[in-house]
Amino acid sequence: MSVNPNNKNLSKILYDKFFLVDLREYFNNDGISYDNLKCDGNFDSLGATYPAEELPESNSIIKIKQIPFFFPSKDDGFTNNMVLNGQTICVESGKYKTMYILGAVEGSGGEVYEEDVTISFENGAYETVNLCLSNWMLPAEYEEMLAFYCSHLHHPDAGQKAMSNSKYQDIENYIDCTDIKYTMAYDRTSDEADAKKGIWHPRIWMQKVDLKFSEKIAALTFMENMNFHVFSITLES
Repeated sequence: MSVNPNNKNLSKILYDKFFLVDLREYFNNDGISYDNLKCDGNFDSLGATYPAEELPESNSIIKIKQIPFFFPSKDDGFTNNMVLNGQTICVESGKYKTMYILGAVEGSGGEVYEEDVTISFENGAYETVNLCLSNWMLPAEYEEMLAFYCSHLHHPDAGQKAMSNSKYQDIENYIDCTDIKYTMAYDRTSDEADAKKGIWHPRIWMQKVDLKFSEKIAALTFMENMNFHVFSITLES
C-alpha cells in the first residue's frame, strides 16, 4: 500500500491521532550506506554510516512501539537525516501532547546532548522544551527506547573517500510498512565486550518529549548542534 505524503491529513487518516512530520526538505546529511558503497554518506564527519541493509525500507511508514514514523531514503546519493542548524519546521496546527523523535548524536568522545526546541503556537506565543539524545555508539543515557541496533558500522572501503550528499529524494508516495515488526537483539554485556574489541554497533533512538500545552502548536524551531541528528518526527494529538 502506498500513500501520498503531500496530503496534510495523511497521518490522521491512517493513524487517527498522529501527525507524521515530513522532514525531507530539511535533510542535510546522509548517514546511511549500502555494503557495496560504504563511502555513500558521512554521519560523523569521519566517514562512518549506518548499514542500510539493517534498517527499514526506504521512504516507508513504520511503527516503533505502535508509534508511526516516516522512515527516510537509504538510496545512494540522497540525504536522510537532519543535522540541527536552526531549522523552523511548520506543522499542521493542532493541540499535540507528545513529540516522538528518531535520532542520535555522534561524537568520538561518547558525547550526549541536550538541546532546547522552541514550540511556536498559533496565537504567536512560544515556549521551549528540552530534547535529549544519546550517542549512536553507546547505551542510552536519557532512558530512550532503542529503535534500531545494527550489527556493524560502515566505513569507506580502501581507496574511497566519504561522499557528502546534499540533495533529498523527492518522492510521491511512502510505502506503508507498519505491519512489519522491528526487534533489536541487544545484550548490554556482549555490547560492552564488543566495544572493548573495537566492534561498534550503531543505534537509532526513539525519544519522547511531553508537550503539556493547551494552545495549538504551529511550528518547531531547533537549535544549532552539528552533532545532533534527527531522522523522523511524529506528533501525537
